[in-house]
Amino acid sequence: TSTTYYATLQTPACLIVDSVFIQVDSLPVVDSIMINPIKEVYCPNDTVFLTSELYDPMDYPDLENLWTPQAGQITPDSLFNLVIFTIPDTVTYTRIITNNGCTSSLSVEIPVIDPELTIMPDTMVCRSEPFQIFVETADPDATYTWSPTAGLSCEECPDPIVTATDNVIYTVEAEVFGCPTTGMYEADIIQPPVIELVPDQPICLESSITLGTTVPQPNTTFTWTSTDPAFASTDINPTITPDQSASYTVVADNGICPSETETVNIDVFIPPTLDVAEDREICALEEVTLGTTVPQSNVNFTWTSNPVGFESTDINPVVTPDQTTSYTVVADNGVCPSISETINIDVIPLPILNLVDDQAICFETAITLGTTVPQPNITFTWTSTDPAFASTDLNPVVMPDQTASYTIVADNGLCPPVSETIEIEVIQPVIFTVSDDDEVCLGDDFTLVASAEPESSNDEYLWQGPNATGMMTPSVDVTAFGVGERPYNVNFTNGCESLSEQIIVTVHDFVELDSFVFDPFLAADRGDCFDEGEVVAITAAVDSIQSGTIYTWSQNGQTIGTNSRAVETRVLINDDGDDDPNVIYDLQITTDKGCTTNYDIDICVNPADALMPNAFTPGGQINNFFNVQTIGLYEEVESFRIWNRFGDLVYNNENPTMGWDGRIDGKLAPSDVYLYHVAIRKFTGEVDEFRGDLTLIR
Repeated sequence: TSTTYYATLQTPACLIVDSVFIQVDSLPVVDSIMINPIKEVYCPNDTVFLTSELYDPMDYPDLENLWTPQAGQITPDSLFNLVIFTIPDTVTYTRIITNNGCTSSLSVEIPVIDPELTIMPDTMVCRSEPFQIFVETADPDATYTWSPTAGLSCEECPDPIVTATDNVIYTVEAEVFGCPTTGMYEADIIQPPVIELVPDQPICLESSITLGTTVPQPNTTFTWTSTDPAFASTDINPTITPDQSASYTVVADNGICPSETETVNIDVFIPPTLDVAEDREICALEEVTLGTTVPQSNVNFTWTSNPVGFESTDINPVVTPDQTTSYTVVADNGVCPSISETINIDVIPLPILNLVDDQAICFETAITLGTTVPQPNITFTWTSTDPAFASTDLNPVVMPDQTASYTIVADNGLCPPVSETIEIEVIQPVIFTVSDDDEVCLGDDFTLVASAEPESSNDEYLWQGPNATGMMTPSVDVTAFGVGERPYNVNFTNGCESLSEQIIVTVHDFVELDSFVFDPFLAADRGDCFDEGEVVAITAAVDSIQSGTIYTWSQNGQTIGTNSRAVETRVLINDDGDDDPNVIYDLQITTDKGCTTNYDIDICVNPADALMPNAFTPGGQINNFFNVQTIGLYEEVESFRIWNRFGDLVYNNENPTMGWDGRIDGKLAPSDVYLYHVAIRKFTGEVDEFRGDLTLIR
């Protein structure tokens, strides 16, 4: 407790008393400082509460607190408890408590981890070129999240591969030892060099051109070379005045990206040149070559005239003007300025002749040879194939007695003379004849002929008559029409004479076939066919009977009868290679006037054949004899023999009428199979042979 202490000093003379007050103070009992929240380590900027067990302030009215150090304190340092933000370092916080004369202190350490990270390396790369960055921390278990993610190979790794097309800042949010931290990385992305050249193009000689429009770019050099050995440059966009066609190549290099190379081709054109002829005077239609310009590459030449009417793209065209004319040429290669020049041609006009047309005139008729007008300083001279004619008149009058040519020559003394010729045909009196009267058959073609002598170019013919009316040639081809006399009239004119004649043509009729009549009649039970060798009578049914008519018959091309409408013949097969046997009968009917018609008919034929049974029963009701059955034109069985199986001849045509009766030497032959051979002669002499086997049945 607090106590006052007294001190007394007594001397013989005095008594001195003094006192001192001793105040005894105390401090709250505080054993520790508590940390909230409790962690092994803290991150920078964590909020931490430093607290101790509270006391009653009334017990310690003079108590004072002081916290050190000041770093990170949020609340005043004079409070009993303290709130702090951690700083990126471990700090020991001490609280000093003072109550008058009493002092005590307590300390607490706040361990702070600095989650430092390092992003490396500093990189300068070309656009779109991949490179890798690395994050370094002391925590092997740190986690990472990158943004933005575009261009990164991974989003949550410490070492992504970056592919960027432009400068971009990448942010990584990491947790290091449980503490969040952030880092940023900006790569220096270098853009590849960009070259902008003018397009390939032509220019005119002595013209200048700037080779490009490339803009300056940091740290980029430009090196120009050319197929022109005189050119080299380090300008970005050099301007040139080339004297030859060349290629120009620029290489742009910034030291980081691959260099860029571009080439432009400049084609130098030579300006066109012209060498036209001098102005001159010529005769009309005289040839003039307008120049001696030499050919030039890529140059077009265009010629026009005044007055208009002439155009050409030749270099040096040749003209024959008939009037005074100016000719202008323009030379253009499409690159250099075009050039033009003009040549003036003064044309001396030729004499003008106006003769009558070539023509025919009648005998003893006069004609004026032209209507040419007088012209100054021009002489006119006439000549002719008629030796009796010559003249210097402008338009002479002639009366020729024969066809002649007349030629005029006009001469102005400066230009070559001009000449023209006309033909005057003299139509002579004619002798007009026609072909003789004629006889033809109906439908025949025949020719009618008319003739006028001597001929002229004015001769005209006009025919009238059956199938000839309107024909206009001297001879006409006509088809006979209608039976009887037919008059044909022909009219002729040549402009001087008109004549006519008549020709009588007698048209005779034909005898026409209505049908063929056969005996025997072609029956359906024989397939409408004849049998080969069959005797057939054929009669021609005609539309009229005319005396003197000749009938000529043939079978398969061989004549079989004449002069009769009927014929009898034996049927023969036509040997024409046809698979179907047939016979062809032809009939030609000729009248006493020589009018002929032809007819034919094709009839199928059953070929001659021989049939033998393959078995017989001697003494039976049917087939009790073995014999040959023939069809067609066979005349005689020349041979008929039968053998047994042992080759013994058992029958040799002893009974041609009946055949074999099944007996051998008068005895009954046994049932067995026998062989036969038959030879039969046709009436043509041809022999057919047949072989086979037969069975004798008892």
